Amino acid sequence: MRLLRLLRIIGTALMAIRRNPMRASLTMLGIIIGVASVIAMMEIGQGSQAAIEKTIASMGANTLMVLPGTAASGGISFGAGSNITLTPEDSVAIARECDAVSNVAMLVRVRGQVVAGNRNWVPMSIYGTTPEYLDVRDWNNLSSGDMFTERDILNSNKVCVIGQTIVRSLFDGQSPIGKELRIRNVTFRVIGVLSSKGANMMGMDQDDIVLAPWTTIKYRVSGSSSAISSAGTSDTSSTVNSLNNLYPSSQLNLYPTQSATQAADNPQLVRFTNIDQIIVATDSAEKTDQAIEQITETLRRRHRLMPEEPADAGRTACAFDFVCDAHADRRRRRDYEYHACFGNRAFP
Repeated sequence: MRLLRLLRIIGTALMAIRRNPMRASLTMLGIIIGVASVIAMMEIGQGSQAAIEKTIASMGANTLMVLPGTAASGGISFGAGSNITLTPEDSVAIARECDAVSNVAMLVRVRGQVVAGNRNWVPMSIYGTTPEYLDVRDWNNLSSGDMFTERDILNSNKVCVIGQTIVRSLFDGQSPIGKELRIRNVTFRVIGVLSSKGANMMGMDQDDIVLAPWTTIKYRVSGSSSAISSAGTSDTSSTVNSLNNLYPSSQLNLYPTQSATQAADNPQLVRFTNIDQIIVATDSAEKTDQAIEQITETLRRRHRLMPEEPADAGRTACAFDFVCDAHADRRRRRDYEYHACFGNRAFP
């Protein structure tokens, strides 16, 4: 009985389609277009979500940046990151005392021209860092070669790892492993090539980067210019003749002076060493707030911040008064800024 009813309905439908072919065609076309539009919109949405997640992952998911605060003199602010407050010991303390933190890397930034053979290039980023930088940025898969080690950092070895843009610009796409390049006239040996990451959310090329041990960048590259300039100044001043010089023998140096090359090859470690930035990776997005609290507490304790000093609620920075150098009996104002690279969320 049901089979006969179904056959009768099919026959009636076919008869209606045969009588009104145009109306049936337009109805079918509308249904097809509607279903196809819904499917296309869903696929476009999923594709956009996957692209955004890939871009955020390329920047390093669950990543926090700890920057030194703003220095001011005479009411004039020098901008964020101008204060010299962060030290390598701060990075070690964060990694040791903050449970919500999975990896910590310190950064020393420098700007300069990179020369290889008869080619030169000015990279967007030249970072002195630690091997943990790749873990923080989720950049563990190198295209070729290896990352430098802690021994290279302790010895201030002149080795580096470069991005794909540097390979194309300086080595014409050929393998740069074992070859040399110069940064501010300091020769580095290329030991690794990073995998391609492409542009970030701001359109900046992440592959235009050079990584080296932070001690090498700090003491050899950043300090080389000052050593050269001081040597040039001393040479120039020694050639000046003065009639007021009553005792010429008083300017004679009994010991040989160190040349600019010797000063660059044998850097003298200073007691206080500052770094430009600390990058922190948390275990998950849910632990980001906990990590910020732990980092704040650690830095407050290390830099002897007064507990009654409130944070500046008007900015994404915590401004505090430091009590330091008790022998000089002075107070300095320093601050730290915490920026999150996880989506568009800003953490106080």
